[in-house]
Amino acid sequence: MSDTVERLKAALADRYAIEREIGAGGMATVYLAEDLKHERKPHGE
Repeated sequence: MSDTVERLKAALADRYAIEREIGAGGMATVYLAEDLKHERKPHGE
């Protein structure tokens, strides 16, 4: 896993569980994550 993803996981660890990258483009990268505070799983799970 890249250093950027590891830093993102560390920064958001108390709120989100990053599962995987689902898309990337010129302006952003989008990740699938679970909302830990509200116990919300990603759609489809």
